[in-house]
Amino acid sequence: MICEYFTIHKSLTHLRASGYNRKNTHGVITMATVQEIFDEMPNRFDAIAAVGQKLIFQFDITDGDSYHITINDGTCRVVKGTSNDPSVTLITDTESFVGIMTGKLDGMQAFMAGKVRTEGNMMLATRLNDFFRNE
Repeated sequence: MICEYFTIHKSLTHLRASGYNRKNTHGVITMATVQEIFDEMPNRFDAIAAVGQKLIFQFDITDGDSYHITINDGTCRVVKGTSNDPSVTLITDTESFVGIMTGKLDGMQAFMAGKVRTEGNMMLATRLNDFFRNE
């Protein structure tokens, strides 16, 4: 459990980057929305790393919508909604998800505090950073 915790933390921390923050019309940095983060993920996708892979990462936002990312032999598709057969599901609330992805919340602390849970193949959650660049 401890080893899985640290590898999940590493994956979540790797995915977050300042690119998920945005500036409003007055130049003030504001926090991105869940939708904006998922919209940006295909731009960070590393197709070469995903060649030969067939995986579905699902994100259940408990106080919002669910999303899933289908990786299929070097392609990536982000879909709003649930998958019939996710490889792994990460479960969290909006505040925690956005906080982790924008660097406002430490992924390790969120996981240890129970703000992030997984279902399915937990070890796949550790591979998220293999497929998405941290820009």
